[in-house]
Amino acid sequence: VEGSDFNRLIDTLSKSRQVERAQEVFDKMKKRRFEPDIKSYTILLEGWGQEQNFLRLNEVYREMKDEGFDPDVVTYAILINAHCKAKKYDEAIELFREMEAKNIKATPHIFCILINGLGSEKRLSEALEFFELNKASGFVPEAPTYNALVGSYCWSMGMQDRFRVVDEMRKCGIGPNART
Repeated sequence: VEGSDFNRLIDTLSKSRQVERAQEVFDKMKKRRFEPDIKSYTILLEGWGQEQNFLRLNEVYREMKDEGFDPDVVTYAILINAHCKAKKYDEAIELFREMEAKNIKATPHIFCILINGLGSEKRLSEALEFFELNKASGFVPEAPTYNALVGSYCWSMGMQDRFRVVDEMRKCGIGPNART
């Protein structure tokens, strides 16, 4: 049996809201000479993040690093998303800064997670900073990013700005769409 088979098993368990069972299988397999890869760890990180179990999330993250795996952009996206879903925005921003310090380039998805999360907490200026950082990183904002920005203005009652962003979306030829 190959590592990819174990990853599929723990991924299926994790996505079926059986993260504890996925962790048990992972731990048993490690004792039987299964060598996890970074994907194995990110599967568990995502599962514990969905459960908002930060004790277990941090344990797996520490173990992953102790085993010699450096977090990659996927790992950071999972961690940032978990922290935003739990409204731990300062920690999410800290993870973003850590990622940048390691010269790991953020994806549009990561920017979108932060814009959406910060905007939903009426932290509009920070959401706008990440929107501008997204553009400065060379990414052309996509519909989900603009939708997150429009949502940020709505939560902060910036109605005129919201309409300005929708107009900008139209000029870029990317919307608005049903989610806007």
